[in-house]
Amino acid sequence: MNKVYFKIEGKKLYLDYMLEIYDNIPMFYVCKINDNERYLVLCSDFDNESYLIIKVSLEDLSNMLNGKTDIRSTFLDQKEFWNVKCNQSGYSHDKITKNNIDCFPSEYLPKKGEYYVLYDKEHSNYATKINNELEKYGHRTWRS
Repeated sequence: MNKVYFKIEGKKLYLDYMLEIYDNIPMFYVCKINDNERYLVLCSDFDNESYLIIKVSLEDLSNMLNGKTDIRSTFLDQKEFWNVKCNQSGYSHDKITKNNIDCFPSEYLPKKGEYYVLYDKEHSNYATKINNELEKYGHRTWRS
């Protein structure tokens, strides 16, 4: 693991995989603490470096990557999320608020019924990696 991207509730989140990049800016990606604890990160404002983050089970991540669950449901089916406003001084100075999922600003999500597409071999390989980890660790959920 390399660079720490966020620190939430004392846990350091490291980049695992970039799902969507726009103009060399990661817009939608996965961070992890370890092999079976993942977080989905959605950039809500790249000019101001603001992010919406959910903790996601391997099963939910696998279902989203493999087109079994749409992106919107993957986010909104969780119990809570974190709104992070990054600070130029580093992750330890970020402004982080934890919220109930009912307060999630859903206008940043795709419409219901829009699924993630594995559009190249690299993305397919990442989905296979997640599927393998799910088999290894079982169907445990890490929802809060």
